Amino acid sequence: MFTKLIDALKATRRTIVFTEGPDARILEATDRLLKDDLMDVILIGNVDEVKAAAEKGNFCICKATIIDPATYEGMDEMVAKMVELRKGKMTAEDCAKGLNRMIENYNSGIQITYKLYTDEEIAAVPTRQKAEIYYFPGSDPGGKFVLVIGGNAIHTSAEMREGVSTAEWLNELGYTCFVLRYRIGDQAADNAPLEDVSRAVRYITEHAEQFHVQPEDYAVLAYSSGGQIAGLFASDSDTLGHKAYGVSKPGALLLGYPVNNFFELKPVWGLLIDPYADGPRYFDYNVSDYITPDYPPVYHWYGKNDVTLAKMYTPAQGRVIEKALVKNGVPHIFHHYHNAPHKIGPGRGTDAEGWITEAVAFWESQTAAKAADTAA
Repeated sequence: MFTKLIDALKATRRTIVFTEGPDARILEATDRLLKDDLMDVILIGNVDEVKAAAEKGNFCICKATIIDPATYEGMDEMVAKMVELRKGKMTAEDCAKGLNRMIENYNSGIQITYKLYTDEEIAAVPTRQKAEIYYFPGSDPGGKFVLVIGGNAIHTSAEMREGVSTAEWLNELGYTCFVLRYRIGDQAADNAPLEDVSRAVRYITEHAEQFHVQPEDYAVLAYSSGGQIAGLFASDSDTLGHKAYGVSKPGALLLGYPVNNFFELKPVWGLLIDPYADGPRYFDYNVSDYITPDYPPVYHWYGKNDVTLAKMYTPAQGRVIEKALVKNGVPHIFHHYHNAPHKIGPGRGTDAEGWITEAVAFWESQTAAKAADTAA
């Protein structure tokens, strides 16, 4: 069967475009595709950075085409084509704005990428090398910050697709935000994603003066499976929540199409992520089971045409989170949109468009109410 599949790929020569060129996982995939002569590869990124990352990982990408978005004249056409191929997932405007924002910051001398762990910590657990945050400074020095967590599908993550486009929206509103790249797949053993979220919060708050942000009352904006991770982190659980990692609770959770319950996928994720676990892992838990009266305020939504959530049994998802919030008296806003498929991030062109602006206003109102209660 696999021989026939490989023969078919070679017979219908295709080209694949990877937007995260310097990413080690992308470079490894490129190496394999080119060695087996299965298809042509285009890598997006700074040429020198991509080549340096490939050399560091001992990956052969000599037959790949590397395109730098800062200098490539056909970038607009490429973005439009990528959006066409991913119709319903994002828009050309979001994609282009997010990429251009990163390029502008980089060209202005702003450091974009920050590793979350020390060299000693990485030596102890090598997979920690993958964890990092991407910095998007806002226009309000000393203001609150947002940590953005994209979804993931075991071996692919959405820090670029969902994270960068969301960062652009938040920057337009004046907020400083950080897009988290956390460990996924077989690197996510031992609840590594929860450790990465907590370390990101710790790193940002400990360097609040450097980043010109307020360390308190931050928001976590998360999508899909990233929403499930964020939901557990926000809880008061002594083993899964923020308390377990010694960091402060978010001022609010802003969740787009969050996963509450992986349902029948739980054993599959167990085999792929942590097959030797001696107990339950983060993907075994339901967010709704950890919502208590002390849970942070929540803004959440999903769409009726969300096929991805349907595969995990839609009745076990957003509606169950909503019931738990109501039961525990947690301040919240919930939307169930008619047209809002999975992986749309800011939701431009769907019923969810503008949700980030409303969610941020909700967050601000809740932190203001908290401050007023404290003062009284």
